[in-house]
Amino acid sequence: MERSNRRILLVDDDSSVRECVSQALTEAGYEVLEARDGKEGMMRAERDRPNLILLDLVMPRWSGMTVLEHLRRGHASRVRIIMMSGEDQERFRPLAESKGVDGFLCKPFCVESLVEKVQSILPLSPVLVGAS
Repeated sequence: MERSNRRILLVDDDSSVRECVSQALTEAGYEVLEARDGKEGMMRAERDRPNLILLDLVMPRWSGMTVLEHLRRGHASRVRIIMMSGEDQERFRPLAESKGVDGFLCKPFCVESLVEKVQSILPLSPVLVGAS
């Protein structure tokens, strides 16, 4: 059975961000997995093999940058990643881009813009029901 390209891992320590983004992406047709900190995010990335990771920069138990570095060194080096950060961390954009992120968004951001960015990086493939 072939896995769809709809699986997104959202890694953010802010529950309101997770709730809002998860709802918007679910409504757009994606399967959203969540992690509350960098360490949990890394474990879920290895276990669940998402197609895209939305990764907050500043979190407890491993920063987003630490997670990014581990992912790019390991077997998940091909996973697409969008880094999210507060505007005061905009200075980290060049470093994140040099480590291979596919996008960088500053918080607060418009959820519709995030969904559009996700769709441009990870377009939905049609789901074939009952195909053999």
